[in-house]
Amino acid sequence: MSDVEKISFRQATEKDIDILLSTIIEADKSGSGLFSFDTCFGISEDRFREILKEILLEDIGGQEWNISDFILVTVNEIPAGAFCSWIEGSGNQSSSMIRGTLMQHFFPQEALQQAKKYKHLLDELSIEKVPGHLILESGYITPEFRSRGLLGKLIVEILRIRKAQHPDLKICSINVLKSNSQALRIYEKIGFITEVERTCENPEILKLIASKSRVQMRRSLDNLNQ
Repeated sequence: MSDVEKISFRQATEKDIDILLSTIIEADKSGSGLFSFDTCFGISEDRFREILKEILLEDIGGQEWNISDFILVTVNEIPAGAFCSWIEGSGNQSSSMIRGTLMQHFFPQEALQQAKKYKHLLDELSIEKVPGHLILESGYITPEFRSRGLLGKLIVEILRIRKAQHPDLKICSINVLKSNSQALRIYEKIGFITEVERTCENPEILKLIASKSRVQMRRSLDNLNQ
């Protein structure tokens, strides 16, 4: 590594698809070894990567499986991480509805049927994304670039970019598993506070995802320089 690191930010393009695939997959694992599309849908990580690549290339915004809504952080022009953001419901459809439509089109039918067995557990942890909020989803920094504060810097830059594009934006929200304590600390450090929490008391949930609790954290988009 160079003694002087140049940290930059830019919108993702198709050439960044590999790091976007890794970002979405690793964000789903949330620092654990559990990959929900394997545990819930029976789709291996390699197969999911193939399916997700097809979805990303469709570049349908308003949810986390697209290219254009990702912002990358680079170090000396090398991609170091990424985060997705969008305004919930801006196209008159919720992100869950858009993603559900993509899953119906691209996922194997047997995988969709298998996931239905776990819907009642996952629904207990579901936290609705608020229409009009700026949503952050699927953030990741590659291992070689960690311990530099890049995730926090990336989030702050995204907030500034989106606020400049949409001055009327008031609130940013992010849903995160409560077990991901490192991410929680980073979000708290840059002004996010927990507003909603959901817990599933059925121990079977821990066979599917890494935590029995999920929180929604929010931050005002006023006074971003403070």
